[in-house]
Amino acid sequence: MPSTAALLAEVADGDIGAFAALYDDIAPSMLATALDITGDLASAETATHAALVEIWHTAPRCADAVSDVATWARAIAAAHARSHPL
Repeated sequence: MPSTAALLAEVADGDIGAFAALYDDIAPSMLATALDITGDLASAETATHAALVEIWHTAPRCADAVSDVATWARAIAAAHARSHPL
């Protein structure tokens, strides 16, 4: 299995299969982070979805600069969780 950094590099090239694999790796911790912030599953799911969309769109610009994909992804999820009111 490729590392999350390798998957992000493939996502940056538009590889939807790599995005699916990356999702499997990082989405659970992103959701947990968002849920810790919102305290509400629906809001956490919305924030996680928005964060994943952001990752898809920003991967081409950010893939080379991200050293820890999971931490980066959780930070994006946290930012979305804070900006999505209940």
